[in-house]
Amino acid sequence: MSQLSDALHSANREDLSYREIQRRAERHGERVSTATISSYMTGSHSSTPSPKVLRAFAAAFGVSVETLTSDAGLPAVGSRFELPAEADILDGQERRVVVDLIRTMASMKRAAAPQQRPAPETTATVHQLHPERDHLDVAAYEGSDEAWLRRREADEARGEESQESPYDD
Repeated sequence: MSQLSDALHSANREDLSYREIQRRAERHGERVSTATISSYMTGSHSSTPSPKVLRAFAAAFGVSVETLTSDAGLPAVGSRFELPAEADILDGQERRVVVDLIRTMASMKRAAAPQQRPAPETTATVHQLHPERDHLDVAAYEGSDEAWLRRREADEARGEESQESPYDD
C-alpha cells in the first residue's frame, strides 16, 4: 500500500464500502468512480490523485483535503507550482514562452472561475474549455512575437491557416 492509501484507510473511520464512499462524495457534489476509489484505497494507483479525487475522498470521510494531503505526504492542493529540473536547459526565449503560456492559462482560468468549467480530467479539447481561444498555439506564443501574431491574423483574414510558428527563423 502507498502512504496515500494508508491515509485514506485512517480517514475511513466508519469502514465505508467503496460504493458508500462514492455515494457520500456524490451527496457533496463530488463524482468519483468505484474503480478510482478502489485503486487509491488498495494502493494500486499509478499517479498522484487529482484535486477532484482528493475532494471526493475528503467529502466522503468528513475530513479536509488539507488533512488528507498532509497525512499522505502530498503537496497541498493549490500549492506553489515549480517547473521540473529539466526546464533548466531552456534558453531565454523558450522560458518566456513557457511563462507566457502559464500566465495566459491562469488568466483564462481566473476569467472562467465564476462559471462552472468542465473538470480538467475530461477529454475536452482546449477549444471546448476555452472557446475564446481559437488555437493552443496562440496561448503558447501570446506576447512572444508580435510580428508573428500580426502575420497569423492576416493569414486568417485571407481565410488561410498559417503553418508558421514564432520559432521559424
